[in-house]
Amino acid sequence: MRSAMVVGGDGLIGSALAAQLRGAGWNVVSTSRRKAVPTGCLHFDLAHGVGSLPKLPVQPQQVVFVCAAVTGFATCANDPEGSRDINVTRTVELGGYFMQQGAFVVYLSSNAVFDGTQILVNETAPRSPTSEYGRQKAESEAGLLAAAAELSGACAVVRLTKVVGWAQPLYRAWVQNFESHEPARAAADLVMCPVTIGYVVNGLQCIGAGMQGGVYHLSGECDLTYFELAQAMANAWGRGATVEQDWVRQRLGAVPSPAHSALSMAGTTAFWGLKPQPLEMVARELTGQK
Repeated sequence: MRSAMVVGGDGLIGSALAAQLRGAGWNVVSTSRRKAVPTGCLHFDLAHGVGSLPKLPVQPQQVVFVCAAVTGFATCANDPEGSRDINVTRTVELGGYFMQQGAFVVYLSSNAVFDGTQILVNETAPRSPTSEYGRQKAESEAGLLAAAAELSGACAVVRLTKVVGWAQPLYRAWVQNFESHEPARAAADLVMCPVTIGYVVNGLQCIGAGMQGGVYHLSGECDLTYFELAQAMANAWGRGATVEQDWVRQRLGAVPSPAHSALSMAGTTAFWGLKPQPLEMVARELTGQK
């Protein structure tokens, strides 16, 4: 039986990943930093370091998925020292701790390690972050990969584009608009590259099971606006669903948005057979039509 620990197993991705791995027959331990620990999780706050880890043996060939982090561009920008302590110092320390014992670490990173000026950046491109969040992710990548080169374990860095789920308020609101035959409003001036939670956890399971270190990408096929995603969802929904354009930058002022968000998956596809997620699949999952 395969064995895994999901650090941050109560989050958006971590909870779905833990559930999928258990369903596939893996022996899974999940952690949560909440004081009221969710059922099936053990308490562990990454901010307190490896000394506060639950006293569990690290099994040979165990896979550790590091899903815990301080997320959000504004959060990291407003508290660069505090967020860096968790996202870089504590994360690299945690990864090194497990790799020293022979575990395979899968680190969830982001397309924010790039500046968004280039189209379909590949897995070997130099990092070029412009945000505090992106700089922290880039530094963690470098630290973990350097540790893997020296220790008995290995590390896979998996960069994700925008992860979306049907339960998130924005997409749920659009579906509610469709249900009530009202037009959904979506930003026509903000760029994204969506991938669904289901697609991401399938990719993470594949990479975790293969236990081959390196840098991999999980991405949609192309850049698009939120309006284009909403329009694709309306098409998937049918029944007269409509979408109206919203000009967010004109209304709210400067809103961070890269020119390009999609990543090349050339290396990931060649190695794992994983391919970019088509927009039609994203739209169907977000509208409950799996």
